[in-house]
Amino acid sequence: MNKKITKNLTDCKNKNHFYNVDIMDMNNLGNGVARIDGKVVFVKHGVSGDSAEIQIIKETSDYCIARIERLTAPSEHRTDGRCPHFKRCGSCVYTEISREFELELKRNTVISELRKNGLYDIEVSDTVSAGSYNGYRNKIQIPVGRDKNGKTVTGYYAGHSHEIIPCEYCALQSDTANEIISFVRGYADREDWKFIRHIYLRTGKDCAGNQNIMLCLVTEKKPVKIDEFAESVCEKFSQISGVILNYNTKDTNVILGDNFEVIRGRDYINDCLCGLNFRISPQSFYQVNHDAAESAYRIIAEKINLLPGERLLDLYCGIGTIGLTVASQTDGIYLTGIEIVSEAVKNAEYNASSNGFTVCSTEDLYSCAPNGSSRAAFVCGNADNIPDERYDAVIIDPPRKGCSASLIEKLSELSQKGCKRIVYMSCNPATLARDLVLLREKGIYTDGAVIPVDMFPGTGHVEMVVLLSRK
Repeated sequence: MNKKITKNLTDCKNKNHFYNVDIMDMNNLGNGVARIDGKVVFVKHGVSGDSAEIQIIKETSDYCIARIERLTAPSEHRTDGRCPHFKRCGSCVYTEISREFELELKRNTVISELRKNGLYDIEVSDTVSAGSYNGYRNKIQIPVGRDKNGKTVTGYYAGHSHEIIPCEYCALQSDTANEIISFVRGYADREDWKFIRHIYLRTGKDCAGNQNIMLCLVTEKKPVKIDEFAESVCEKFSQISGVILNYNTKDTNVILGDNFEVIRGRDYINDCLCGLNFRISPQSFYQVNHDAAESAYRIIAEKINLLPGERLLDLYCGIGTIGLTVASQTDGIYLTGIEIVSEAVKNAEYNASSNGFTVCSTEDLYSCAPNGSSRAAFVCGNADNIPDERYDAVIIDPPRKGCSASLIEKLSELSQKGCKRIVYMSCNPATLARDLVLLREKGIYTDGAVIPVDMFPGTGHVEMVVLLSRK
């Protein structure tokens, strides 16, 4: 093919037109960012610092998308892809860059969102990295399908599609998890399990050092010989503490249905986090990266700096992980947790009791145990359904959509009633920046830097922790 190298976007849709560009930046989808005639061009698999010959494959009124035809000068940040599937799999977008540069990009993502919202005075610390890049995921939900020959395949979806990219080994999963998935895949082929939709694994290690794994098959109907399968898989993998089925017949993107059936063992795992044992049910939220979660929770404990006898409010508390780990480091804390998922509230109450807290109702939280003992009460409801009490400190860990307007108002009211510290843990830089602007309007400001935490190595996601107080 005769190449025509051009310098502007005239006739850019012509397949014979190529462009030499310098890639100046990367976004959190793993695309390089360049400009032609002032127009943004997102370059698939481009790395900041690359010089490349590219071809435009899509143009909109606002931007173009291109692919690399030839690297003329690779970036110093570029590495060999850490996974053979990375060109097609949509899960890991930062496999072609060094870990150091990945951490820098995640910090820059946070800075960029703050600046977009006019928050130029807020500092952002270096990204905190904890644990290993490989095998960090303790929760795995892997799609199951069939190839054109009818053979069972497992893998992850290609970007922006429902095409399963067959993957027999994923570096983000433990070796044991990869082996269990392979075992299930082989069994599904032998028994013609056509109705299995996902393999769902959760892995934990209790405070006695015992590894335990929950194996859940998401299916449209009960597979044949499931009891035989459960016996076989537990015999081969002694770490499996429970085999369960989840029934889901709906044609949606929601992985889990509402109904579970225990086939063998139990329907939960235990995990030791910051020295506390936690019971985790199939639908409970729990951070997928154990080591990074411990780092984040220790940062929260340091920032909130509880004193004996203080009152702590934990919003979006889930199974109680953050509130209990923070409260356990100081004597006599009064902990109130609020969570919308009823099963998670039951787990939180169990976790509090098993870790030495007296579990009370919100009505008798301040009188249900001797002075000096730590107590906890949990409420099933929306995060803004806060008991009318005074609190010394608040922890909020909302979903990606961030805080509602009513919760922002509640936080303002709490700060006016004497709440001295609010620690906000966020999984979305955009909604964190938005909420920080709204909180400033209520007189609540950051107290120190925003701290990014690399909870999901290899991906474009980043967690953040920041301390807030009234000024």
